[in-house]
Amino acid sequence: MKEMAASSYNPYKKIKMLDFTEEELEIIRLTCFGLTIQEIAARIYLSERKVSRLKVKIKEQTEVSGHHGLLFYALKTGIINLSDLP
Repeated sequence: MKEMAASSYNPYKKIKMLDFTEEELEIIRLTCFGLTIQEIAARIYLSERKVSRLKVKIKEQTEVSGHHGLLFYALKTGIINLSDLP
């Protein structure tokens, strides 16, 4: 994944940056760090149901599926950097 993120290939370069709320950006970041819905909910003081709904909305907006797709999207659009990853 790190090699892909460091490459010049960017399937999202033609997609304008979506307008995420701070809550959604934090969910994206925490998901990329490998936290579960339960852990994210506890960390940002939201219900697990709300976090789950927001993750579905984010995946629909970004047109990705799964954790790896969201991670790749976040890296390529600058939401997170390689140096942010553990």
